[in-house]
Amino acid sequence: MFLSHWSQDHETALKNFGSYLRILNRAERTRNIYDAIVRDFLRKTPKPVEELGAQEAFDYLVDLEEKRHLAPQSLNQRRAALAVFYREILDKPLPRTPGVRIVVAPNG
Repeated sequence: MFLSHWSQDHETALKNFGSYLRILNRAERTRNIYDAIVRDFLRKTPKPVEELGAQEAFDYLVDLEEKRHLAPQSLNQRRAALAVFYREILDKPLPRTPGVRIVVAPNG
């Protein structure tokens, strides 16, 4: 798919994100899932990487909830991936997302 807003900055951000997750020794499955989430977010957000803010993440999560009816745990996973991406790659905090309920899986 050709995306007019996709740039080398998007590719660099994704590459840096993958490297960061490897440095943290995250499981390959986690790295693959987080990569897919951030890639999807970047594809659906027509802005340069340096212009991304909390509103874009919020809009993305709301869109997923409203159109795809994702379970709270799935939204939580996506928010967690975006929070790491924002904090470590964009060097921007991702504040708690209003309207997105964070669910903790029960032990056991």
